[in-house]
Amino acid sequence: MLSSAKIGRSSWRYYQNSVAAGACDYYLGRGEAPGRWLGRGLAELGLEGGALVAEAELEAVFARALHPVVGTALGRAWRTDAVTGFDLTFSAPKSVSTLWALGGTAVAGHVVDAHRAAVSAALTYLDTHAAVSRRGTDGVEQIATAGLVAALFDHRTSRAGDPQLHTHALVPNKLRCVDGVWRTVDGHEIYHHKKAAGAVYQAALRAELHTRLGVVFEPVNAHGQAEIAGVPTDLMTAWSKRTAQIAAEAGPTIGWLTPLCRPPQLEIAMGGLRFGMARTGRTSGWHFNNMGTSSTWATTCQYRLTLYRGSLTDNGVIAR
Repeated sequence: MLSSAKIGRSSWRYYQNSVAAGACDYYLGRGEAPGRWLGRGLAELGLEGGALVAEAELEAVFARALHPVVGTALGRAWRTDAVTGFDLTFSAPKSVSTLWALGGTAVAGHVVDAHRAAVSAALTYLDTHAAVSRRGTDGVEQIATAGLVAALFDHRTSRAGDPQLHTHALVPNKLRCVDGVWRTVDGHEIYHHKKAAGAVYQAALRAELHTRLGVVFEPVNAHGQAEIAGVPTDLMTAWSKRTAQIAAEAGPTIGWLTPLCRPPQLEIAMGGLRFGMARTGRTSGWHFNNMGTSSTWATTCQYRLTLYRGSLTDNGVIAR
């Protein structure tokens, strides 16, 4: 799944604050891995693909609209209420996160690598089709650019503590246009191509996992997503607590909206409502604890699998 949100001048701090203080903290589960840079437009910012994201670089670009290396202005300064970037969040299907959580170190490594390759494929699609800006009165003319830039932050759990492999791709709302001027992104193109980019991510993830681990998937649904064949639905439901919370919280409002909206408008409103609740429902001060959380996952899985006639094969792929 691909979701999106706008970033303000201080929003970047959450992603940087989630990073572990060091390798020991990360492997003990206290914090996430450092971010890394990706994108065709990195050269314009003096950055390299795959390099770790520094806090000063994020602050320069997202908070101050400055070149992260030389400190020059990237076009116009940000207003106080400016949209300084976009958070494009790529989330693996729950069955894939289940495989990552339970498959052992080697399998988990393959799942993460497959997820990262799929994120890269989706961002390449967006860079090809949506890396444009506008110039002229009221943005009358669309103009090509040197490409998108993204700071990628991998996270391992949902806000309710369930296994949920996902990546936040922070895309600055600044592009160097072919005429040499820095301008903002044509956001309409980002949103226009979001669903297709999400489908690219899902398709690439399935292909990567099948190649790496021989994983077989159920049929693809209307949203371009499919679960791994054989993963117990009961287990996936048990590890979707945040989804259940959002559905319960959104229910009364959706019931009020239903008689007022036609189906297309209702679907958009419902999606926006659920996404807004998901973003505002963070548990303050909560973080992933590798030893305690993994033990809880294992206990949950052991119980759920006693209700299911299936098993994990040696390579971590679930078979009936």
